[in-house]
Amino acid sequence: MSKSTGTATASAESPAYVENVKALFGSHPEDVIRPIKTAADVLGWLEEILQTIVQEVGRGRNNSVRLKSLAEAGAYLAADFCNLVGCEHERLLEALRQAGVVDVKTGNGHD
Repeated sequence: MSKSTGTATASAESPAYVENVKALFGSHPEDVIRPIKTAADVLGWLEEILQTIVQEVGRGRNNSVRLKSLAEAGAYLAADFCNLVGCEHERLLEALRQAGVVDVKTGNGHD
């Protein structure tokens, strides 16, 4: 990982598996799994939003404007990152299909 940019960089000494992942998915392994970390972050944010809503309602603070704003933020995060992670999943699945790792029709891996 490059310290200055925070992105994975290739080197002449990259292990074969790194080069294989790059050939298959077009990205360094760290970049391939980055959407999983992003999804985990977003789920943490959604958890915090939902816990705040529950606490506000539990305390009898029925501030409908604040609760609506929190719910809208949660809905936005869920929709936006669902799209992002879904697109990344499709990109990676297509790479696996092209490589013959998963069945083109079913998307199932070979045994």
